[in-house]
Amino acid sequence: MRRRPIFTATPVPAAIALFAALMLTASASAADPAAEAAPQPAWEEQLQNGVEVGEQTDRTLKLVGYEYLGRVESTEEARQLVDEIFADESYTVITDVYADGHRDYDFQTWGALRNDYEYCGMTIRDRIRDMIVMHTTDVIRLTWSHNGHTYTTTALASPDEGILYDNVATYAVHDVYIVDKNGSNEGERQFGKEARSVNVIDLPLWEVKLAANSTFDTDGILRDRNNHCYMYTSEGWECSASVDFNTDNCKINESKYNEFSWEYSYTDNRGAQYVVTRDGYPMGSGGSSGSIAYGRE
Repeated sequence: MRRRPIFTATPVPAAIALFAALMLTASASAADPAAEAAPQPAWEEQLQNGVEVGEQTDRTLKLVGYEYLGRVESTEEARQLVDEIFADESYTVITDVYADGHRDYDFQTWGALRNDYEYCGMTIRDRIRDMIVMHTTDVIRLTWSHNGHTYTTTALASPDEGILYDNVATYAVHDVYIVDKNGSNEGERQFGKEARSVNVIDLPLWEVKLAANSTFDTDGILRDRNNHCYMYTSEGWECSASVDFNTDNCKINESKYNEFSWEYSYTDNRGAQYVVTRDGYPMGSGGSSGSIAYGRE
C-alpha cells in the first residue's frame, strides 16, 4: 500500500499566502483539465465530520484523528490486513446501555473476547475477506479517545461509499432513533415506523422502514391493503423486519376492520450466536414488535 499522510493546515503570513494563491491560480489555469485534482473521497468527508462531532460534543468516545495508509493492491496485502484487523491484540468495543439511556463503551481485544467466546469475530472476519476489492479498497488508521485513553484501529473504506468497516466505529452505537408515521385520509388508514441506529461519528449502522396501508369504503368495508418493509445494514450488522396481515380474520370486501403485526430486530454479527450480554441477550441485539387493529375512522 502506498502511504499518504493527511496533514493539518498551519497559519502563514498574509503576503506569502497571497503569493502562493497567485501561483496556484496561474498553475491551475495552465494545467490540463484532465489533470485536475481528484474529488474528495466519501470517507474523508465522513471522518472530517466525525472529528468535528467529537470536538463539539461531550461524547465519551471520540474520533480525534485519522491517517490515510494507501490502497489495497494485492491479495497478499488483503490477507495481511484482515489478519491485522482481527488479531488477538486488536481492539473492538462493546456498547453498554444504562438504565437512564446513556451509553458507554467497553474496549476489549479480540483475544480477550475469544478466551470466553471461541468464535467471536469469525463471522464478520470471513465477510470482510470477501469484501476487499483490489485497487478500490482504501485503508485508514483511526485514532480514538475514550476516558483518557487512546486507541488506534484500521478502517476499510471505499472512495465512493465511505467507511465500510472498523473494529470500533462499526460497533460503537451512539443512538437508536424511532419515528412513528401513522395517519388517515378519506378511508385510508396508514401505519409507518422507521428505526435506525448511528455510531459515534453519526454514520448509519442499520435501518428499517415498516409501512401498512388499509383502504375502507364509505360503509367501512375493507377494500384493499398493502405493506412495505425496507431493511439496510452496514458491514458488521444484521437485522430483520416484517409486517404481516391477519388474512384469516380480516378479509377483503367482507371485514370492517384490518389487523396486522409488525416486528424488527437487530444484532451485530461478531458471532452473536456465541456471545451474550450479562442479561443473556446476544451482543448488540435489540428490537421491538406490536400489533394493530383498526377500521375506518
